[in-house]
Amino acid sequence: MPILLFPLIYFIVDIVALLMLGHAIGLLLTLVLIVGTGAIGAQLIKRQGISSLRNIQQGMAAGQVNKSDLIKGGSSVIAGFLLLMPGPISDILGLVALLPLVSRKLMGKPPVEIYNPTADRNARSTYEGESHAANDDSHASNGTIIEGEFIEHKRDEPPRS
Repeated sequence: MPILLFPLIYFIVDIVALLMLGHAIGLLLTLVLIVGTGAIGAQLIKRQGISSLRNIQQGMAAGQVNKSDLIKGGSSVIAGFLLLMPGPISDILGLVALLPLVSRKLMGKPPVEIYNPTADRNARSTYEGESHAANDDSHASNGTIIEGEFIEHKRDEPPRS
């Protein structure tokens, strides 16, 4: 019984907060906020939910289940549903669920990775904690490849601005 009581209390508190917000900022702005966050939530569910489902299906077809895809996709869909619900509390919770810090915490990673120049130089560490250089067979693994643009200056000419 208490498990059914929590959603009811949450919904009542959210509606009371919505009414208080409407009283503070006015009816028109409150309606704009409700419709705007609802549209953002619907788009988020549509785009992130479908792409996450596609990534998970491809991973399962390849025999791999990527935990980060499951957590990022799940948190995006939950955030979308929270943004669809009318009420400022659910909107705030939906926006918090979109923060990368939350998904990193759910994956069991620290909120911020400490910069290690030696590991970064040797391609042993990336933002997601995996080395892409080790998985890439198109390049030799004995050298570092840096992509970029450059302008070649001849010694006779002054640099162009």
